[in-house]
Amino acid sequence: MKQDLIKNNIKCPLFKNHQSIILSKKKSIASSARPIEKSIFTDEIIETTENMMNCDKYRQHNLDCNACHAIAITQRKLAETHIQVKKTA
Repeated sequence: MKQDLIKNNIKCPLFKNHQSIILSKKKSIASSARPIEKSIFTDEIIETTENMMNCDKYRQHNLDCNACHAIAITQRKLAETHIQVKKTA
């Protein structure tokens, strides 16, 4: 999925901002050794994906908007999976 975030052609400046936040938080998760930090970064990814899904500029028939939502859904599922793994560990 990281490749999807990097190699997209979405021209929306809001998406680009959200994209940079998600990538930054994912790097922070990977470099952190403390579970509480990983949890905080994961929550921030979920919050960012919620912002993407609730965008007031969303247009149903716009391909960029549909791609943005698809990426947001996938990133949220990945973050939620991380939380579930953390709870069972």
